[in-house]
Amino acid sequence: MYPDSDQEKSIKYWSKNTGIPENQFFKSTIDKRTDKKRPNEGKLPFGTAHVSVKSFGNKDFGVYLHRRIMAWINQVL
Repeated sequence: MYPDSDQEKSIKYWSKNTGIPENQFFKSTIDKRTDKKRPNEGKLPFGTAHVSVKSFGNKDFGVYLHRRIMAWINQVL
């Protein structure tokens, strides 16, 4: 997220759009870089989401979820 992003609104946005409960989000990272060439060009109001998957030792779960995610990407493209 950006320093001026509303963390609560961003988490609500990503939770709604991904179907992931808010309590499963990790701590947010704030982009504080000052050496950007174009600091506000194309700024995303809710930042970006990075997905991490914990399969708890169940290899099949990770494979199944990966295939679902790839299918979602293909549908979008």
